[in-house]
Amino acid sequence: MTMSLGKKALALAATFVCMACTATDVTFLMCYRPDHPEDPATKQILSFTAQRPEIRPFQWGGLTLPGAGGRATFMLALAGGTAPDVYKAWFHILRHDVEEGFCYPLNEWLGEDTDGDGRLSDAEAKWPGWKDVPQLWRDVATKDGKVYAVPTPGFAYYGIVYRKDLVKAAGLDPEAPPRTWSEFAGWCERLTFRDKTIAGAKLQRGQRAFGIENRPWGFLPWVGAAGGDVVRVKGERGKVKGEGFTYCFGGPTCLAGDVIGTYGFDRPLKEGDTVVFEDMAIYSMVKNNTFNGMPLPDIAVRRRSGKMELLRRFDYADFKMRLGKTGH
Repeated sequence: MTMSLGKKALALAATFVCMACTATDVTFLMCYRPDHPEDPATKQILSFTAQRPEIRPFQWGGLTLPGAGGRATFMLALAGGTAPDVYKAWFHILRHDVEEGFCYPLNEWLGEDTDGDGRLSDAEAKWPGWKDVPQLWRDVATKDGKVYAVPTPGFAYYGIVYRKDLVKAAGLDPEAPPRTWSEFAGWCERLTFRDKTIAGAKLQRGQRAFGIENRPWGFLPWVGAAGGDVVRVKGERGKVKGEGFTYCFGGPTCLAGDVIGTYGFDRPLKEGDTVVFEDMAIYSMVKNNTFNGMPLPDIAVRRRSGKMELLRRFDYADFKMRLGKTGH
C-alpha cells in the first residue's frame, strides 16, 4: 500500500497491511534503527518486512539544525510536507499531535467504532494486540472513535541508587540491596524519617527513602506496565506535618524550567480544581514556547462579572509562520 499522506504522518503502528504488490518505501522516525537490529520495534519491523518484501523500511532523516533540540526537525518536516510515514510520539505530547491533525487514523487496520461510543472496544477491534493496550493509553490515542497510535515494544532498566552511610545508619547492609518488592518496602520504612530536619531544604519534608522516576516518558509507562493508573489517585496525597497537602506543579514538557514549584494546601486537591497564580501573565507570555511540539497557551481575560473571554488562541499555523512565509 502506498502511504501518501500529504502533510500528515502516521502515528506509530505495530502492524501494516499491504494492499499491493508493488514496492512501497516506508520511512520511520525513531522507531526503526537498522543499525540496532536488537531493538524490539526494529525486530518487529524486520520480521514483518521479511514476510512482506514489497514493503521496504527506511530510517527517516531530515534537515539537522545546529543546536536544535526536541522535535524541531520533525516539526519543520511537517511544515514542509516531508514528514516520515511512521513516527514515535511520546505519551505526553501525543494528544497534541492528534488535536493538530498531524496523525492519520489507524482504524482501517485496528477496527471501527461501530457502536459510536467514541472508543474502540475489544469486541470491535480486529487487531488482536488491542486487548493488551491499557485503557489509559487507549484514551490518549483515541479521539471521536478514531485511534491514532498504538504502543511500541521497548525495554528499560531501572536501578536503585542509595547512600551507603544512610543505609548503614539504618541498620541495613549496603552490600545486600533488596531483591523483592517486600524487601524494598522494608528498606523504605527503615530509611524514612518524616520529622527529620534536612539542612538547606526549602521545604522540610523529612528524610525520604528513595526518589522515583519523574520524567513522563519513563514514569507513565512504568506505572502502566505495573497495572497502575496515574489519572485517578485515591486517598490523601503528600500529607506532611505542618504543610497540609503538598503538590508539585509542572507542565507536560521535559523542559527543566517546566517545573513551577511545590506548594502546600489545607485540603487535598481534586480533578477539576482551579489554582490561580496572580500577576503572572507577563512571565507566562515571555517564557512560553513550542518545545517538543507543545502548543502556546491561550490568552484570556476574566471580567469582574466572572465571565471568561478568550482573546487569542494559537495553533499550528502560528508555529509555521514563525519559520517563514506561508507556502514557502
